[in-house]
Amino acid sequence: MMGLFSWHCVQNLILQGLKLQRIVACCVSKPCAFDIDFPSCGLMISSEEDWGQRTRRKGEKYMKKYSMMIYALTLLALCGCSSLAGSTYGVAEDQRKVGTIASDEQIKLTIQEKLLKDDAIKNLNISTFCYNGHVYLVGEYGAEKERERALEIAHHASGVKSVTAYLLRKKKEDTCGTTDNLEIGAKIKATLIGDKDIGSTNIDVKVIQCNVVLLGIVGSEKEVAKAIAHAKSVTGVKGVTSYLKAAK
Repeated sequence: MMGLFSWHCVQNLILQGLKLQRIVACCVSKPCAFDIDFPSCGLMISSEEDWGQRTRRKGEKYMKKYSMMIYALTLLALCGCSSLAGSTYGVAEDQRKVGTIASDEQIKLTIQEKLLKDDAIKNLNISTFCYNGHVYLVGEYGAEKERERALEIAHHASGVKSVTAYLLRKKKEDTCGTTDNLEIGAKIKATLIGDKDIGSTNIDVKVIQCNVVLLGIVGSEKEVAKAIAHAKSVTGVKGVTSYLKAAK
């Protein structure tokens, strides 16, 4: 099955994925119905739900659910790609050992669960990343005490070696909205995937208030530099912060 996927399929997944993310973001506050077609891959996603009665938190939960699904489909497609614009492409091998990957994933999930269950900060949009025991919190906060609480939770999680925070204070009137962030993120991912010299599947991209955050472990400093350059080249990006590490 995976061998049937092509670069055209990947492009379709990314573009349709962006469309789906925008629709779901819009549907947080009002009823909607949508059909997303992936003709290059023989896939279709259809949904019809009245989200007008749901809380914003539930709406965001659904948005994250569909976003993760699109990213998963994209990675699945990449596993079967034989070429990208005439160049051989292979999914990058994770630079970490299997045991370390499992440990990092457990740390990430533990922190994320605690953040979601904490009454003081459960409604904040904060994502957790972990590489070799080093944790990164990326997102937005309202009051300083919320930021401090998020950091406290991360620091107290078992196995954590360090905690780095990229947390921006929420703006009442922000010219950069959710749609802008999604568009920028999708464009950067597509650009990274198109560069055969970069292990794009090892790079996490998060966009906050049109500011890009790059995270992960790649093969070389050259990959780090190229990833940063690609992110900066996308229209609408206000700034790029890189937490990328080179394995060698």
